[in-house]
Amino acid sequence: MIIKKASLLNIPIFLIFPLLSFLIAIRNLKSRTNGVVFVAFCALFGYSFSFGNDSADSYRVALVFDAFDYKSLFDIYQLYLLGGAPDLYRFLVYSFVKSFTDNPKVLFAVFGFVFGVFWYLSLRIFKKEQKSYKSFYIYLIYFIFLILNPITNINGARFNTAAWVFFLATVNIILYKKKGYYFMLLCAPLVHFSFIFGVAIVVLFSFFKDLSYTSKRVNKILYYSFIASFAVSWILASNIISFDFISKIIPSESISGKIDTYNSSEVSEIYEKRASNSPFLMVSNFFQMIIKTAFFFIIIYLKKFSSKQPLLGYKINVFLSFVMFYFTLAFIIGTMPSGNRFLMVGYIFCVLLMLLLFVKYPNSIDKKYALALIPIFSFKFFFNTIFLSISITSHTIWYGNLLWIIYEGWDYTFIYL
Repeated sequence: MIIKKASLLNIPIFLIFPLLSFLIAIRNLKSRTNGVVFVAFCALFGYSFSFGNDSADSYRVALVFDAFDYKSLFDIYQLYLLGGAPDLYRFLVYSFVKSFTDNPKVLFAVFGFVFGVFWYLSLRIFKKEQKSYKSFYIYLIYFIFLILNPITNINGARFNTAAWVFFLATVNIILYKKKGYYFMLLCAPLVHFSFIFGVAIVVLFSFFKDLSYTSKRVNKILYYSFIASFAVSWILASNIISFDFISKIIPSESISGKIDTYNSSEVSEIYEKRASNSPFLMVSNFFQMIIKTAFFFIIIYLKKFSSKQPLLGYKINVFLSFVMFYFTLAFIIGTMPSGNRFLMVGYIFCVLLMLLLFVKYPNSIDKKYALALIPIFSFKFFFNTIFLSISITSHTIWYGNLLWIIYEGWDYTFIYL
């Protein structure tokens, strides 16, 4: 009862100082009141976008929204079938918001709300599996879980929202055996077309799940395939794997066209040239390689540790198998331009696996390795979370009250840079 009353106090705090109430909510998401505050702040964070940087995804999205004409649901669906839209989500939100305002801040408030709902539900899974365990290492794992796909990723509008939709659906299907979540899984490509690859991975694993592990350990073929895929991913040329077969079986010309584009050598050359000319991208790619290597060895370590446990249990066994199966394919998909984003989704699965093992076997995580994760994720935290938060939002979000933030953007008009 005391905890419930304390959570209710977070609502007036949200009115006075939204950022503080959000930080309070993160600490106890088992409370539904804090869940409301958490999602509301995500919407407010999206509303606070400043659109002052033409290199930001949010600016480009707002640019398209400004030129977008209102269309009915039927019109958007027809546009999707005819190849005029790679997915449904963005244009549905465009049309909904355009029906009553041209303000892109309202658009991103809706994007933030949707992102917040699925982020919150995903974090609830983490808190559910955490149970009552508390330690520095649990908090460290939780912190990594938070920053792998943080609130600043509302900026991208589609992929990172689809990542939480995909994560939530997949965990419920694989870990909790809830087949009704296949519908949510199929919705992920409607938020971002590229998650057709994720759907294929989950469906394939569902068919071969019983062959992927025994009562004691992961199937050796899967284990060695995981290692081989990691090794090969470093030497494969970009787009050496053809995904033309997917283009032939997908009903949407837009999605199949996107796959053909991303699977082309021209796009690969553009990405490679951009990376070589940008100091930031060079540093970012360096840290991505470190994180990729770190998680590879984490999974190897968790696999070896789990194989020594006599009573591992279904949840850990099947989820370890899924994580290895996912990365076996994701390492190859990562050779496509922007394919590394699928590795990010895999890291989220891996962090949940670390939690499952740590709760059951507190000695499953070597303390030295756990501490080594801090410098590894330092760049991601300071750039993706701190720097981006400051650079893409109005500074009022950091110190203003709710009415001040809303009033500031009430009559906002998009300005072309």
